[in-house]
Amino acid sequence: MNLGAYIYGVNHIDFKVNQTKKYNFFGVIPEKGSEIYLFKTREPQGIFAKVRVIEIKNNEVHFEVLEKRELSNQVPAFVLKRYFSNEHWPKGYVCMLHTQLIVYEKLSILWEESKNSHGIEQILMQLPIRMEAGSWYQKYSFFTQWFKSLDGEYSDEDLIKIWSGSSDISSISPQHISPEQCLDNIDLLRDITVKIVNSPTSLTHSEVKKIWREQSTFPSVLHVAINRVFAMTDPSLFTSAVSEGNYFPKLYRFLAPMLGIQSRYSDWVSGNIAFKTKLNALLKNQDDIKINIELWGLIEYLETNSDIELVLEGPRNEQYGQIINSKDEQMNSQNLTTLNQILYGPPGTGKTYTTINKALQIIAPDFYLENKDNREKLKARFDELLNNNRIGFVTFHQSFSYEDFVEGLKASTGEDKQINYDVEDGIFKSMCNSVSEKLLTNINEKRVLIIDEINRGNISNIFGELITLIEPSKRSGGTESLSVKLPYSKETFSVPSNLHIIGTMNTADKSLAQLDIALRRRFEFVEMMTNYELLKGIPDIEGINVAKLIKTMNQRIELLYDREHTIGHSFFLPLLGNPSLQLLAEIFELQLLPLLEEYFFEDWERVGQVLGDHLKDNHELRFVIEQFGNSEIAELMGDDWEVQGIQPYCRNQEAFKNPQAYIGVYTR
Repeated sequence: MNLGAYIYGVNHIDFKVNQTKKYNFFGVIPEKGSEIYLFKTREPQGIFAKVRVIEIKNNEVHFEVLEKRELSNQVPAFVLKRYFSNEHWPKGYVCMLHTQLIVYEKLSILWEESKNSHGIEQILMQLPIRMEAGSWYQKYSFFTQWFKSLDGEYSDEDLIKIWSGSSDISSISPQHISPEQCLDNIDLLRDITVKIVNSPTSLTHSEVKKIWREQSTFPSVLHVAINRVFAMTDPSLFTSAVSEGNYFPKLYRFLAPMLGIQSRYSDWVSGNIAFKTKLNALLKNQDDIKINIELWGLIEYLETNSDIELVLEGPRNEQYGQIINSKDEQMNSQNLTTLNQILYGPPGTGKTYTTINKALQIIAPDFYLENKDNREKLKARFDELLNNNRIGFVTFHQSFSYEDFVEGLKASTGEDKQINYDVEDGIFKSMCNSVSEKLLTNINEKRVLIIDEINRGNISNIFGELITLIEPSKRSGGTESLSVKLPYSKETFSVPSNLHIIGTMNTADKSLAQLDIALRRRFEFVEMMTNYELLKGIPDIEGINVAKLIKTMNQRIELLYDREHTIGHSFFLPLLGNPSLQLLAEIFELQLLPLLEEYFFEDWERVGQVLGDHLKDNHELRFVIEQFGNSEIAELMGDDWEVQGIQPYCRNQEAFKNPQAYIGVYTR
């Protein structure tokens, strides 16, 4: 018998003690008598049961359930990751064998010791804190006691201590309030403080922001500073994670399923109250400040170990990498903290447009949250960060090389007219060096490199030996950090852990299956397809339903070609501001028809089928028509001449002006 820990992945917990189950096993086939731990692959992930194999027929394994736990006290994936940092865990119905004896023994002990512990208690036990004199715990405690002792009477000095700079509860960086700004707004800050202390609710939160926006002299609403006052008012209801755009939402999404919280995260105040109320009921008579510091430790771990989800989900599919399909997962899941991701999809699905949002969500989450509906402000902030080198942008193409991306020799002519060759850094090395310098002074400062059209470059040539170093665990400070000596400069080089790489990929140019396998294994892939909900916002144009029109065309393209060559929504977004037949005709004639010609290699019959021309009895409504009639052919070539090959086609200019031609695409 193999001596080791068998782990079998399942996506549900519908098991009962003494129950017999049978499954077709993939991966490792256990031996009769083996004990297997069942690992839940859906969130919240973890080990929840122990079973024994009683019979094996081919790949069908029969086992008896020995022990089974409720979701609340399973061994969480987070704890498994901390105990076994180099091990992988199943994704889907796969059985894995951890052959090391130490894993088997430690897992057995962990399973027994956690029997009566809630999953969150198990997690917090992994995050010990310092409580001695001078520790954050002591300072946090003293500050909240001092704040409570003021009992609603706040002097100017008190308010400066409460609002400006960094308090012992949390920093508000990169936001900042100077003592002078406090004094300029002292009466307003006093009123706001009293309002928060008297009623720390979501309604108060909204009212305070409105008052701040309308009455203060600050250039913008300082959400983090406001939240910090809520946090010092009642540590039992509010964590010290005062950022609205990143830290607390991440914590909430990670722990809420374990607490049985069904509601989605909505805002910082109601999220904190719901979260801490549930947590307090679980951890009765616990020290609120100790818990808040432990939670902050968990946040820091989630931030600095952004590969946790990848490790827990096991090895990636070697052909395609990990592909995220659902739109909710695309925009709302762990993608915000993923270090390497590629947005892929057909032309016009908003990939480059979305990189601006994603970059701001990573670098300036609070700004993004406040201005997510104001594209002009988002683009201006993006350009500012681009100019300040917090964001880098490059487009790959066939002639782009390692020398452009990392480093290379560039020729120059000196005053003596002699040609000199100097080592010049490429955009990737320059960004990495800049990030590494900042990392010494500000570990939380993130940067983003956007690589547009990443699939158009020769990945092996461009990345060279650095393709390994971009893996989260191989970056500087990672669990298996690596560095290399560069070929030209001979410098030792590593990739910093706070540089995010976002690529875009047009699947009409090259499918995902054709992408360099080394790149696929190191990136997460976010599919971006046509968003018909956006198109539904376009009003009918002389009876034309644009969303139905495009959806029908795309369905035909999928039948005639594939889904990677469908038509994106971006082509039609100008119609939101100008819903006219003239503009629709221009889009069709100048953009869509040339695209379809390219897709189908000027096979006009198939182009016409995409446009529904083959279903239109009225030839005047067809966008693509035969160029010559029988009489014209006879006049040009003689009565006995027969058309050789494919009949020449041309565009029917009149159809582009007729609303019925478009309606005929999706109705018969």
